Amino acid sequence: MTDEANKRRLYVLTRMDIHQLNFMNYESGFLSHEFWSAWKNVLVTDLRIPEFAELWPMLRNFYAPTFVAFCDEALQMPADEFESSVPTKSQEG
Repeated sequence: MTDEANKRRLYVLTRMDIHQLNFMNYESGFLSHEFWSAWKNVLVTDLRIPEFAELWPMLRNFYAPTFVAFCDEALQMPADEFESSVPTKSQEG
């Protein structure tokens, strides 16, 4: 594996850690709906980048089940449908 490939993988890992942190903080009530609405778009966009989609099957075992379910659902749906069809726990209640 090249240095460039290693850097890309490290970037994906770092981003996914940040995404999970924001997801869990929102679910716990520590992030505003406004912040999460914007960040959710960043997360969905990142998941559609080939390196993210390629690594996700290996990475998903290292993240919280609720975050994994959220990402799995995002990967299965067209991006324009995802925003309105997959509420988080905080949005449901």
